[in-house]
Amino acid sequence: MQNRASIVLELLVSVSIIFLAVVIAVAFYPYGQLGLTYDSYDLMAASKNLDTYLNGTNPYGYSYLVRAPLHPFVLSFFSDKTLAMWWINLTCVLTSLFLIYSVARLCNLSQSASLGAMTVTGIFVPWLVNFEFLWTEPVFIVLVLLLSVAFLKKGNVLTVTVLCIALFLTRKAGIFFFVAAAALYLFERKRIAAITVLISGTVVFLIWEWIEFTYHSTGYLAAWLPQLQVYERIHYLDAATSWFLPLRMSLPLRVVVMLLIVTIVFLNFRSQIFSSSRERQNVVLLMLAGGYSITLIAVRGTLDYEDGARYLSIVFPFYLILIISVVAKILEQSGKMQRIFILSGTGLWLIYISLRTVHHFFWPVV
Repeated sequence: MQNRASIVLELLVSVSIIFLAVVIAVAFYPYGQLGLTYDSYDLMAASKNLDTYLNGTNPYGYSYLVRAPLHPFVLSFFSDKTLAMWWINLTCVLTSLFLIYSVARLCNLSQSASLGAMTVTGIFVPWLVNFEFLWTEPVFIVLVLLLSVAFLKKGNVLTVTVLCIALFLTRKAGIFFFVAAAALYLFERKRIAAITVLISGTVVFLIWEWIEFTYHSTGYLAAWLPQLQVYERIHYLDAATSWFLPLRMSLPLRVVVMLLIVTIVFLNFRSQIFSSSRERQNVVLLMLAGGYSITLIAVRGTLDYEDGARYLSIVFPFYLILIISVVAKILEQSGKMQRIFILSGTGLWLIYISLRTVHHFFWPVV
């Protein structure tokens, strides 16, 4: 009887998730309208035909082969590409929210905590922005979440490899998940699986490099590396600290405040943090999110805050679920004053991200 009640509750939660997401999507995203940027115009132009994708260049002289092939291929089937991507983005935001809830449940969070993780992510501006534009991020986010589900459910190495290949075909940054997946397999002492993933990633990458070299793409690694000197890593720090503290604060001040908060929390709750970090499900999320973030930052910087926020927001749900897991463990083992401290800090942060969301939708973001 209890199992049946649990199934019914899960079903009701799932339905409410979808209903809430549809309401948000209809309320804030005008039908068929998406923001268009430099990347958007490249994707639409590259989808004209195969010859354009392989040999064409944009007005700035960059090859369309710089773009991963999945979106140009999919968009080639539609005349109204913006409308097609609007439906794809809507599908992706619904799927992503449901998968975030599912990942949280697989990480042993309660139903209310899982629903909280989904809701917070759904109103978190840096993550939400990905679905407002004709970009590759929405599909990429869904695939990243599916990869985490595969690991959390201990899926076979074939499933993981296929998802990593799909990630690379969606965004070239997907290559970083081959590294993250291999590192996770090595951590779990699954050497054959790690080697399989690494070899698969190397083969896929080399094949793509050969295609780019053959068609003289400006995205070819040898042509791309000299351009890295114009990119900076500081924008990632700017983006990450703005997840928790207002952008009105200067970056140095945000860094100092974040270091103080992290130090205080660690000194007071280090046993709970270490205990939570050793749980397999948390290791999975930390390795995937950390592996992607570290490799991304190490290999390539970014030109501005917006791009830094955009790239890191991909794995924000993983970091959020990790934080909720730690907070839940702290609350279980803390005294009254400690609980008041943690809950007050959490409440202030929720007010901050809610106000940021209101600013984003109703007033200019400042």
